[in-house]
Amino acid sequence: MARNNARLGRLRRVLNEDQSTVGVAYDSQASDRVPGDTPRYGAGANIENHPQITDYIPRRMRMLGLMLSAGAVLGVLAEVVAHHANFLSGFFASGTDIDLAEVFSTRLIAWTSASVLLVASAYAHIIYLLKRHRIDDLKGRYRVWRTASLFAVLLSANCFGAFHNLFASLLSNSTGWQFLQNDTGWWLLPSLLVGGYVLPKLIIDAAECRAALTAFLLAFACFTVAALGTIGWSPTTNSLWLGTITRTLPLAGYLLSLMGCLLTARFVVLDVQGLIEHDAPEMSNVRKAFNSNHTTAEEPKVSVEEEESESAWIDGSHPEDDYDRPLSKAERKRLRKQQRHRAA
Repeated sequence: MARNNARLGRLRRVLNEDQSTVGVAYDSQASDRVPGDTPRYGAGANIENHPQITDYIPRRMRMLGLMLSAGAVLGVLAEVVAHHANFLSGFFASGTDIDLAEVFSTRLIAWTSASVLLVASAYAHIIYLLKRHRIDDLKGRYRVWRTASLFAVLLSANCFGAFHNLFASLLSNSTGWQFLQNDTGWWLLPSLLVGGYVLPKLIIDAAECRAALTAFLLAFACFTVAALGTIGWSPTTNSLWLGTITRTLPLAGYLLSLMGCLLTARFVVLDVQGLIEHDAPEMSNVRKAFNSNHTTAEEPKVSVEEEESESAWIDGSHPEDDYDRPLSKAERKRLRKQQRHRAA
């Protein structure tokens, strides 16, 4: 019964939606109808009636706060469990060997970090797709967003599989050299090189939006302190707080990086729509731009004449005309329709 009602509801929706479209198609003259020209979808299936990719960029700060608060709550929950693991273990049955700090806290932070990085990668790619159409970016600074998107995907995969530890142990066994404590230097150094190249460029390119600039600077600070904690430096000797620095500060950096990407994407979309006011350029810059455009507009006249003189036909023949080629199947079909319209 429910299946039949769903089918009737779908048919009723199709009839109500397609009434205008089908009416226009079948109210036309019989001579105008060609098999295959009848529309199969209603007006609601048109592309303009579906959400664009930029519609998923939050415009309100409330939505930004909700997205970041969800990640922050998961991080705080993981740290609470890690700090009170001994107390919470008493609620389990005796003889159950379970490490809450490892099973719950570390994995929860890893999954949260991976999810945050995937979302940040998606928004970084959207920023790249929009910024590559900017006409005054002559140096191509927008390419750093594509690099950041790929780097975020790799970091997300590493959060799932912890491949950095496998990479460090492989290099340590092959070279016989222990680089820093627990071979952390083998994966920390490449991360610092790539991150030190990508993140400053993101900060420079996102400097137009002050909120995004602040978020990226805070993320850079979180990553720096986490790297120092990985090396062994810590403001406290408590092992729990040292684990917090190396475990949760990277998640805070990822959340702040996501916030910077969201704010930058919001700023770019509003700028494309003309809702961001910019300072008027100085008159000297305007004059230089006008003079450069004026000179470039005059130069092609001479070049076009030279090309015409060089490409002139001197053997008495004429170039092939496009009208000499045979009509395609679509052109013949359109011609027959025009002939039927004239005959009617």
